[in-house]
Amino acid sequence: MTNEYPPSPDIFGNTHSSQDNPPTETSAGEEQENVASESTAETSEAASKGGGGRWRPFGFVITFLVIAVTLLLAHHYSLSRDPMNWYLYQVARDTASVLDVIGAQGALENPTAYTDRRREIREALREAGVRGVLESPEDAGEEPELTPWEIWQHRVFEFREERRQLEALRDELEPSPRPTMDTLEQHRAHIEEIIESLEIAVLRHDPAPGVEDTLADAREILEELDGALAAVGDESAVVPLLYEVEEGLEQARAAQRRSVERELAETKVEGATRLGPRVHYVREPSTWRALRWAQEDLAALEAREGADPEEKAALEERIAELEAQREAEREAGGGRLPEAMFIFVVIPDCGAIPTMVIYLAAVVAFPTRWWKRLAGVLTGLPILYGVNVIRLACLGVIGSYTGPGEQFDFYHEYVWQGLYILFVVALWLIWMEVVVKGRRPWPKKNAR
Repeated sequence: MTNEYPPSPDIFGNTHSSQDNPPTETSAGEEQENVASESTAETSEAASKGGGGRWRPFGFVITFLVIAVTLLLAHHYSLSRDPMNWYLYQVARDTASVLDVIGAQGALENPTAYTDRRREIREALREAGVRGVLESPEDAGEEPELTPWEIWQHRVFEFREERRQLEALRDELEPSPRPTMDTLEQHRAHIEEIIESLEIAVLRHDPAPGVEDTLADAREILEELDGALAAVGDESAVVPLLYEVEEGLEQARAAQRRSVERELAETKVEGATRLGPRVHYVREPSTWRALRWAQEDLAALEAREGADPEEKAALEERIAELEAQREAEREAGGGRLPEAMFIFVVIPDCGAIPTMVIYLAAVVAFPTRWWKRLAGVLTGLPILYGVNVIRLACLGVIGSYTGPGEQFDFYHEYVWQGLYILFVVALWLIWMEVVVKGRRPWPKKNAR
């Protein structure tokens, strides 16, 4: 018995007999056959060239793993570096823009936090070679507010400077070769050098447990050394005491170095889990904040030439209403009322890069033509970026209701993480059906 239908290749190029699944007639059968002919010819050609079509799925998996692992390692080593910091700023800026449309305000960073240090911060950023820093005017009183980008770069600069100082201190506390000492005075001078270096290290970093006591004991022994030597009259009698002091100081130096190394490790974790641009979202402003915004709008309007008198009168009326409302709140509650707002930090995990890497690796590794892979990458990654921005904006809105805590963490770590992964899988399947196979994602039912 022979097959009535010829073998047809699947998406990996493997051939399967279609005897058990004969083609069914559709209302647009010829059109669907023409649309799928390119994909069928492509996979047939790939199967004939590659041979051993049954191994093609394994090749896809291996290629996918190699690409994914390589890109994920590159992502890991890019943390806290300039490209990653720039990307996080773009994500935070776009998220703040979406929140600004949804609620009363979505802003990036807080420019009023560095009002007294604007010129100093800008000069430090320019010396560090940071791009996008505004030029300072000659008059220090006319220094404009720091931009969100400048504030973010300033915090990155402070973080790097702190790490650089810790690394330098760690290197200074590194054990050095013990010099040759022939006399008691040379041994004493060596101990004094160790004490001096430890005292400087303690000033630059919190002392490790027991280090200050060891330093005090060493100082006391050195001060009493001359008296002990005069009483004994023999230098060899105090040499064991000096060796004991030196050993205690070396142990204290090792403890101080371990303390610095622990803080270095903590700052590394902080750079990956806490350092990021801050997004401020205000869903419903308090009377105090609304009054401040109205006063700022009025000041900006008065500074503008040809200001609309009606707009100015409306703002003045609004300010008078808010001042009366604030006074009533003070009499009733005795202070500023809470407002519906939420502040969150966009850290590297918020950028969704690992998930995008999985999608990218799955598209590039799939055995199809390069233009189809390129189409999947160029259309899929911007879509995933946009969905991630919407995800962060939704979390900002949720946080304005729940505040930080278990409820917010549940939506952040479980609900939206799962939804985003499902969206990535769905996007890849749609790319496979529409671009690779050339089919409609949701074909119409067959006409009878």
